[in-house]
Amino acid sequence: MKPAPAEDPALPSWRWPIALGAIMTVVLHVPVLWENVLWVAVCGSFGITGLFCGVLPGWLAMRRDPEPSLSSGFAVSFIAVGSGAILLAIVTLLRGFKVLPEHEAQWRAQYAGSEVSPEILADFFARLRGGEGESWTVLAAALMAFGGGMAGAVIAALRARRTAKKA
Repeated sequence: MKPAPAEDPALPSWRWPIALGAIMTVVLHVPVLWENVLWVAVCGSFGITGLFCGVLPGWLAMRRDPEPSLSSGFAVSFIAVGSGAILLAIVTLLRGFKVLPEHEAQWRAQYAGSEVSPEILADFFARLRGGEGESWTVLAAALMAFGGGMAGAVIAALRARRTAKKA
């Protein structure tokens, strides 16, 4: 008789860390839905907002994982933040990237008297309305997801270091 194969221990589910990370990403980034110009700011921050959103799912998943790895930490946070960011980007793209006149006036007033000329601002807003806004949206969502993944990798590295010290 052939012996039964040994079963691997069940790994903890990532379902709740991913769901909570996606919800947190959506909740914290809701303002981009009514002021689409904020996608440019999110993109200009190189995903730092995603970095903060990636801490929670990374921490939740890694505290239950007996042997955390950098790749699993990156994956759970990347998927969580990416899911929320994609949802926001899809809603923005389906509604159409819009720059409200009052928001454009606020930006112009903020940059009045600075080294940014009014012609550069006019060109910037014309390109946003001409289809470039959608590109900023997709790029910002990707950077948010990558930033979240990096946070998860750091959490996993710290968790692995902590468990190695205990052994």
